[in-house]
Amino acid sequence: MNQRILLIVQVENANPGRVADKLRERGYELEICCPVERGDPLPEHLDDYSGAVIFGGPMSANDDTTLPGIRAQLDWIPDFVEASKPFLGICLGAQLLARTLGARIAA
Repeated sequence: MNQRILLIVQVENANPGRVADKLRERGYELEICCPVERGDPLPEHLDDYSGAVIFGGPMSANDDTTLPGIRAQLDWIPDFVEASKPFLGICLGAQLLARTLGARIAA
């Protein structure tokens, strides 16, 4: 089994904190991706990861028309979930997951 977890942060100076600490303690290799501020592409090959965590940020899950990084995550999440990989969404990450599953996100 692959022991790499993808951590998706929204802003460059985000700190994955305790989540990263606990994953490292359990022997996982972590890869950090920042699709909103840095424009990092999300991985195409999901077999390289055993799970993913999407963290929060100051933007909205509805900002997909103005922030390409949000649109990219909304397009990517269903493929990851469909692959039956463990997924944790925190704050904005949970909203993005909910939206991809058909929920309406409102302020």
